[in-house]
Amino acid sequence: MNVRRTIAIAVLAGGITCAPAAAFAYVAPSPEPPEDQSRITCSATSVAAGDSFTCTVTSTLGDKAALQTSASTFDAAIAGTVTSGTKALRSGAASFTVSTPSDASGTVTATGIVDGGAVGSVAVDVTNTAVLSEDTGTTATETTSAVLSATGFAGTTMALGAGVLLVAGATTVIVAARRNGPEDAQ
Repeated sequence: MNVRRTIAIAVLAGGITCAPAAAFAYVAPSPEPPEDQSRITCSATSVAAGDSFTCTVTSTLGDKAALQTSASTFDAAIAGTVTSGTKALRSGAASFTVSTPSDASGTVTATGIVDGGAVGSVAVDVTNTAVLSEDTGTTATETTSAVLSATGFAGTTMALGAGVLLVAGATTVIVAARRNGPEDAQ
């Protein structure tokens, strides 16, 4: 009887010893973060001085968008300012109308901003001439792909294994205490 008990205890001790090693051998797969499709698109690549054009900032992951314009010889106006206020991305897009002064000439660079980070820039030529060639409907686009860190808990299997080990250990202590209870009390 003692031999069977010794073998059973040895097998149980070996299982308890090896189980944590098996639980920690699990390597959770690294989830792929969703790819951000943020970009800026403007309705024209060339406009006459005094005209307006529309820029649309789109994002699959962002919440708020803004537009910033810069030019070396003049200030383009976005509703009266050079950097717009933020707009909520509705269906993943926000549009901004950019007005150029009537005496402007040069290039306006429009930079899309999503959640505080630049997502791309588009250069729009501004000509100060009475005759402007017809817009061909081309659209200038520049995209960037930002990668966000993956967060969350992916070790569910390891947590379940730890719970099973905890229950097995508690059961072992209870069974051992019941078997040896009255004999060890003296």
